[in-house]
Amino acid sequence: MKISVFKNLTLKLVALILSIIIWFLVVGEQKSEVRLTVPLELRNLPTNLEIIESISQVEVALRGFSSFVKRLTPTDIDVHIDLSNVVKGTNAFAISLDDIAVPIGATVIQVSPSTVDVLLDATLSKLVPVDPNIRGVPASGYILGKVSVEPKNITITGIQSIVKTISKVETEPVVLDNPTKDLLKKVKVRLPNRALQINNDEEKIVSVSVKIIPEMTTLSFENIPLLVKDESRKFTLSPESITALVNGPKLQLSQMSPEDIPAYIETSSLPEGQSIVQPTFELPESMSVTIHYPKTITITIAVDN
Repeated sequence: MKISVFKNLTLKLVALILSIIIWFLVVGEQKSEVRLTVPLELRNLPTNLEIIESISQVEVALRGFSSFVKRLTPTDIDVHIDLSNVVKGTNAFAISLDDIAVPIGATVIQVSPSTVDVLLDATLSKLVPVDPNIRGVPASGYILGKVSVEPKNITITGIQSIVKTISKVETEPVVLDNPTKDLLKKVKVRLPNRALQINNDEEKIVSVSVKIIPEMTTLSFENIPLLVKDESRKFTLSPESITALVNGPKLQLSQMSPEDIPAYIETSSLPEGQSIVQPTFELPESMSVTIHYPKTITITIAVDN
């Protein structure tokens, strides 16, 4: 078989020229050095230990062709430390250049720092109470009643030296915007230190129940009329009105008058003539008479001729 050297000669010459140009570009391109600040990854941490102190990044110096290395970013570089065999306390690690993974075409020439100290402490889990964080006040005439949270206690986990100092955890603020009724809100638990965590997702959000109750007060009412029910006989009362101290919701009492606090005399079992009786009061369940004056009433029922 004959192979013609001159067949497609033009295409062969073009290919040869391009190859020569590319070769000169590659061989003739200068190499450069770049420095990148790269995250330091700590892998395989034992479950019974927590990291207390360590650097989070290192500076890596790379060498390669300028057009290549100048396009590299920190995400192209992998620098990590294996914590599989660490112990509680300070652990020193040497970062080898050979252990740093870089794209082909780049060479690691330096890493700073070349040694890293990682301080570790044992982990501890602890059951602590949840304290609702209440902000604001109820509406005028109301006060804050019982505040409860569910669950009442949660388990936190973290560095032993920190967990031991925690006696309770708070919730995020439960804001009272002048309410007049009970509230039930779901809020997150706020941890006092970033080194702590809540392992159970169901405990990260708690329910806070807030009771809003009327503010109670005691007011004095004078000239409360005395009323006699179902009495057809003629009678006289002495006195005809009384004074009483009434305890109850502040808002309701402030809107009441003596006529709204009926005092009754029961006469169905009384004989004709003069009797000494005590008045009774018919008030809402939330109200009560703490004292009244006079304590007894004189009623005189006329003799029926």
